[in-house]
Amino acid sequence: MTPDDLRAVQKRREPPTVRTQWMQVLMQNRLIFPALSGATRPPLALRLMQWFPVLRRIPARLMGMGFQPEHIRH
Repeated sequence: MTPDDLRAVQKRREPPTVRTQWMQVLMQNRLIFPALSGATRPPLALRLMQWFPVLRRIPARLMGMGFQPEHIRH
């Protein structure tokens, strides 16, 4: 692998990585922290996930897989 190859990988992977990390911080600060700190009422996003369990998959997938998951080519 050459330095040009590595630069190409970084160019492709950096934007989705930055978006994924931004989303993780946002979820921590806006959803998780208020819920754990005993806020009087959970944020709307958490209430919607409680009412519609299928919505729980969205943040879990984004947190775990990111915005642009890589696939291994054979």
